[in-house]
Amino acid sequence: NAASGPAGITEGPDGALWFTENTGDRVGRITTFGAIAEFALPTSGSGPAGIVVGPDRALWFTENLGNRIGRISLRGVITEFALPPYSAPAGITAGPDGALWFVTYTGNKVGRITTAGALTLYPLPYLGSGPGAIVFGPDGAFWFTEQAADKIGRLGK
Repeated sequence: NAASGPAGITEGPDGALWFTENTGDRVGRITTFGAIAEFALPTSGSGPAGIVVGPDRALWFTENLGNRIGRISLRGVITEFALPPYSAPAGITAGPDGALWFVTYTGNKVGRITTAGALTLYPLPYLGSGPGAIVFGPDGAFWFTEQAADKIGRLGK
């Protein structure tokens, strides 16, 4: 779609690929045969970015400009969870604890959200480090990029 700005992509539990449309404010689904479905987000100008499959088999994504974490079911039902203003969530990953973990670029935090929507935020020690991506590492810790600080951060064990 023109002006969609595809950003994040992940394999869904349904065998399709799910992706965010950063400038189009949509989440898309494409089959390996090329059939596309698009789902408009409730929040205009939200700038969806990272996307991952959650432990509940739904797709979870960040809304960078909308300061939200979103959830879309395989049927296309969207739920949004608000974050503090100026958070700018970016990367997101599923944790071994059954929650979703994400980073907030301007909020300078690592966040945790349960599938029920309970939110916890962990401030980073370096103000303005600009975390962008996050992954659960083989050592049992979360590893994340700090783009503005030119560092790799670690949270956990």
